[in-house]
Amino acid sequence: MRRARGWAAVAAIVLILAGASAGIALLGPEAIVARIGVTNAYLSVFLLAVIGGLSTLTSTSLFTAIATFSVGGAHPILLGLFAGTGIFISDTVFFHAARYGKTSLPAHWEQRVAGIFSWLHTLPRWGAMALILAWVGFSPLPNDVLMVALAAAGYRYAQVAPLLLAGGLCIATLIAYLARAGASIF
Repeated sequence: MRRARGWAAVAAIVLILAGASAGIALLGPEAIVARIGVTNAYLSVFLLAVIGGLSTLTSTSLFTAIATFSVGGAHPILLGLFAGTGIFISDTVFFHAARYGKTSLPAHWEQRVAGIFSWLHTLPRWGAMALILAWVGFSPLPNDVLMVALAAAGYRYAQVAPLLLAGGLCIATLIAYLARAGASIF
């Protein structure tokens, strides 16, 4: 019964993503931004980032929204500011949830977290900070795995918060500019 619910959830997510992709393809980014409005586009990416952030299942929808709104006419820097701040809030919530809930990790997470945990402790402190910034700011990897590993490794929030904010702003702005540049080529 649990497997059936899990597959139903995956199927629902795939259908939602497929529907959103089809809508973007049929309408076009400019029409979507024209219908939503530029101000609402900024609010939409902020809320999408806060609610979903860059977790395992929702990062594609956030990246797609940022790219769509950027190509549709929203300003890339403002998209980066709104989405990056939302990513920061989402990562902050996940970090604190992981810190206080790390004793109840599911079995399939323990192995991932243990690997990252042990690897983080082999790095010098500056290397770990550079890795955190590179992960959050320049990679499409989900931040939730990193947040759990950082919480399990005993990092303080004050140590990682500036990196989370800089990384969130960086990845969101980078996606917005890359989407706009890619659209101008084609």
